[in-house]
Amino acid sequence: MQWVLGVAGPNNRPDFHPESLDIQFRTECRVHERVEIRHANGFAAVTREEDETDLVRAHIEPRIRIALA
Repeated sequence: MQWVLGVAGPNNRPDFHPESLDIQFRTECRVHERVEIRHANGFAAVTREEDETDLVRAHIEPRIRIALA
């Protein structure tokens, strides 16, 4: 979870707190397998480099901050 939150937050900050997170753990990753973490349009994925299988998929809604005047 920390990987997808880190890549989805502003400036890739790992302390990002979203409004909501829908995460799917799709398959396992073995020791020494290389993965890629990517983010686009509110979706994040952890993908195994060898066969491009998504191990994790997540939909992330950022927290909306309301400025008080």
